[in-house]
Amino acid sequence: MTHPDPVHVIDFRDEWNCAHIESAKPGESLEIKVRLERPLDSQSLTAKGVRSADGKSFEVTVSSPNGSETHSWSWEFLVDALRVHRGTPG
Repeated sequence: MTHPDPVHVIDFRDEWNCAHIESAKPGESLEIKVRLERPLDSQSLTAKGVRSADGKSFEVTVSSPNGSETHSWSWEFLVDALRVHRGTPG
């Protein structure tokens, strides 16, 4: 079964959000900021981010009136993405 791409993405525009995610310890649950994938200037929303107990992945869950949306990142890929995209408008 295929799943559609996430409608919400981590908000890399917010430097505090990036640093907050980067500092997550294994097993830690955080409130993070996400935004709609399109348009690029969409407002931030609060979501739940959880780093796995082994520290190897990070799961993002966004709750909305349309239901819940969840996607996972490998920790290494996410840290690279945070460094590349930190503070960028899109």
